Amino acid sequence: MENNIGDPLVLPSGPITQSRAKRYGAAMYSYVQDQVSQELKTKHLTSIVRNLKAHLGFLYCWRQVLKEWHAHAEWHAQAVLESDSWRLVKCGEARPCRVARPGHARA
Repeated sequence: MENNIGDPLVLPSGPITQSRAKRYGAAMYSYVQDQVSQELKTKHLTSIVRNLKAHLGFLYCWRQVLKEWHAHAEWHAQAVLESDSWRLVKCGEARPCRVARPGHARA
């Protein structure tokens, strides 16, 4: 194999001397370190993406729950305001009126 100028992992043509072996070993070590580093980054990013998807799914479900709760609360508030058991007081708060029940005197 001929030595490619840009690729240090290709063995040079000619005899393998001790200095060439050291350079080749260093290049191989560097290559392996880069590959391991990229693998770890890929695994880490994959786990981050997986966690984000899980959190986004949870947030989406929570948003749906809040929407349903808000719709129910809005409907319930409208039903209560339309009934005769609530009246507005001068400070703008809503409070229940005292409704006489059968057998009880009205206050």
